[in-house]
Amino acid sequence: MPATQTRLSAVPAAPKAIYNKGHHTSGAHSEVPVRFIGGGPVGFCLALELAFHGQRSTVVEQDAGTGLELRAKAGTLNERTMFIDKEGTWANMTTVNGVDLWRFILLGAEEKLDLARLDMRKEINRAFGRDDIPYEVMPVLPWRRAQTHAVRYRDGRVLLAGDACHTTSSTGGYGLNTGIGDVASVGWMLDAEMSGWGGRHLLDAHEIERRPVASRNLGNSTENYEVWLDHTGYERVFDEGTAGNASRRAVGARLAAALRQEWHSLGIGMGYNYYCSPIVYPDGSKGPPDDPSEYDQTSRPGHRAPHAWLPDGRSTLDLFGHGFTLLILGANPPATAAIEQAALRIGFPLTAHALPQPEIAALDAKKLVLVRPEGIVAWRGDSLPADNDELRDIVRGSPVGAQRQRGSIQDTPALRKTA
Repeated sequence: MPATQTRLSAVPAAPKAIYNKGHHTSGAHSEVPVRFIGGGPVGFCLALELAFHGQRSTVVEQDAGTGLELRAKAGTLNERTMFIDKEGTWANMTTVNGVDLWRFILLGAEEKLDLARLDMRKEINRAFGRDDIPYEVMPVLPWRRAQTHAVRYRDGRVLLAGDACHTTSSTGGYGLNTGIGDVASVGWMLDAEMSGWGGRHLLDAHEIERRPVASRNLGNSTENYEVWLDHTGYERVFDEGTAGNASRRAVGARLAAALRQEWHSLGIGMGYNYYCSPIVYPDGSKGPPDDPSEYDQTSRPGHRAPHAWLPDGRSTLDLFGHGFTLLILGANPPATAAIEQAALRIGFPLTAHALPQPEIAALDAKKLVLVRPEGIVAWRGDSLPADNDELRDIVRGSPVGAQRQRGSIQDTPALRKTA
């Protein structure tokens, strides 16, 4: 759906407002009639000189001359305000810098893209419910939601990552994390290829692993956007009395729940997995739920290795990044000489870390965890597999059973063991 995007900058009215770390501290206040929809108390609503106490992410519809009057006082900045009428959501305003700059998005059809005919100030004043709030209109830009996804991420020596292979709706802000995940993936694979220890099928895994993650994230972004377009259930939001109150509560609760994953999306950024990747050694375990908002740590193959604090103040995540990492967990771990020798035979970079702390061992659930350079678990177990050359070749993208490379131990100090 086309929309028009406007950046607003607050112009303080007398007495001059003083902003300090996102708080309005001048003591000045304004009164504005609003109709409270629900979903919890409001934070900074429209924020120019309009602040309301409470938590974030509440829906308010301003309707000059009617509804409950609230006195504006200092409060926390509201990230977004949704504007609705009987037809549903027609605009929203989102903070840009947390202090005095907002983005106002006006939803609509093609006519909303004609800036020569569109009266943006009229639309902004409609949102404010009044025309005497000082503000400055920054650039006004037509915006059309776009969501695209490349069919392939690799063509020979050409590999795609980030916006080159996917664009997402802005609803959720998932594009950056998705792109960073692409780069982390292809980065270690290219390093392995250039260093000579990557298998000939390693780069093929980039698309196999990352394309489903991008599809998942794009799908969730679309779900967030569709909340804006749902026009059902708004018919009685301006009604007086019990029926109107019930309608407003229902709309507020529905929007607060539906928009939660757009603002609370740790599961999107951290909870993806590559369990079905050909360079991940599966163990038959069941993974945690794929919840857009929640992230459950697990050492299951294909998932991000868990974080735990080490005695020296570092995180276990600080151990990853230079080749593969073998975590040897618990007070009585199994022998690891076989996989160490398998690594040395071909110059496969492997660093072993002994972590006897019981709290770390309990978090990882297995005594041995093999982690890739970008922090993804490649394999785990309570003992080494029967064929450690096979394990090594699977996780580096080399066909199992193929003629294995032979490297010089003296020329490639691949294994460093630390306590």
